[in-house]
Amino acid sequence: MIREAKYEELEAISVLMHEVFESKMRKFYDTQAQKGFLNQISLKSLQESYNAKNIFYINEEMTAVLEFETYSHIAFLFSKDENRGHAKALCEYAYKHKKSDSLTVGAFANAIEFYKKIGFTQVSDEIILEGINFTIMEKK
Repeated sequence: MIREAKYEELEAISVLMHEVFESKMRKFYDTQAQKGFLNQISLKSLQESYNAKNIFYINEEMTAVLEFETYSHIAFLFSKDENRGHAKALCEYAYKHKKSDSLTVGAFANAIEFYKKIGFTQVSDEIILEGINFTIMEKK
């Protein structure tokens, strides 16, 4: 079951994001990018995003979280368990609740194939912003 996260759950969400970053992502980024990325998933940053009307969807076990920005862009998607369908379910839920013709995401290199499998197409070359590499993907 997927539901909207409550403000008081943001600390647990931040912990989940940090755990996934440490176990699956840190090795792909230099020190500057790591610092920037960790700042973006800090509790303070998540609280500011929540207050800016971003929506966080979580699965019931809180093993996966998606930050939905402006009802048309996935800001972050983190999942502890690969190949269990949690990330896919969150993306499908976000797509169903989008408020535009398409849904976009800035996909990291190791996530591009995942997004392609669930119906996204690549719409940009790789972009590097503050040392963080990503490619814009879109699902119409």
